Formats: sequence, C-alpha cells, structure tokens
Amino acid sequence: MLGILFDYDSSTFATILHPSRLITWVLFLVLGFTFLGYIHSALGALCNEIKDTMSTLYPLAIFQFFGVLPAVIFVMFAPDSKVAQILTFIPLLTPSVMVSRSAALPNWPVYLVIVLLMCISIVCIRKYAAAVYTHGISSDRSPKGLGRIIRLARKPV
Repeated sequence: MLGILFDYDSSTFATILHPSRLITWVLFLVLGFTFLGYIHSALGALCNEIKDTMSTLYPLAIFQFFGVLPAVIFVMFAPDSKVAQILTFIPLLTPSVMVSRSAALPNWPVYLVIVLLMCISIVCIRKYAAAVYTHGISSDRSPKGLGRIIRLARKPV
C-alpha cells in the first residue's frame, strides 16, 4: 500500500520492516534501556551535583563510545561472523549488537538464549543497583572510586 502511495518498489520496504527485525529492535531497545537505566540511576544516586554526576558516569560513556561503536560498525559489515556471535553474549554490548545483527539474526534457540541471558543480567544489575542506590541516597553522596561503589553494594541495607 505504501508503495502505491509513494510510487516505489514496496518489496524493499517490506524487507527492511520485516516483523522479526521490528521485534528485535523494540525488544533490545527496551532491554538495553532497562539495563543501562539501572546502572545510570545507581551511579547518579551517589552524587549531589551535576559535576560529580558527569565524572561518575564518564567511564561508562567512554566504554559505550569506544566499545559499543566499533562493535556495532564491525557487526554491521559482518553480521554473521564469529566475532559478532561472541559480542552478542556480552550483556553491555548485546542490545546494540543485536540490532546491528538484524540482517542475519541467529536461529531461534540461540536467540532465546541471548534474550534469557540479557534478562538474567538485568535482574542481577537491578539487585546490585538497588543496593548502591539505597546506600548512595542515604550516604554523604560523594563517590570516592569504584572500590567505594562495590563496598556500598555489599553492605546490608
């Protein structure tokens, strides 16, 4: 129908917006947003000024830029390679790599394992982030390094 309206070959449009690709994009957008949202909220709870928040979240932003961007670019050129398959199982990279792999999605059992791994890692990050958030909100709210963040998560609530 869109091909008739805009006078172009609609098979290309149907290939791009295939239901499995759309489901993958939406699913991993939600999973990635949830995963990174928990991390950002926990680290943000440790700070009371914007300057502290930026210095706390800076290492995560650097990793996202220098880790995720090259991975996504590599996966877009070779979506079915062994490196792409390995990068898919790293939870911090999974959402962006799976969207990039939409040209060559893995078979269903592997796809379900990837989704399950991502869900398990979200549950683990949520538990860790809740502990850091609880102690970060009630503490002096000044991050002193990664060691302090780990100690906050291990303290009982």
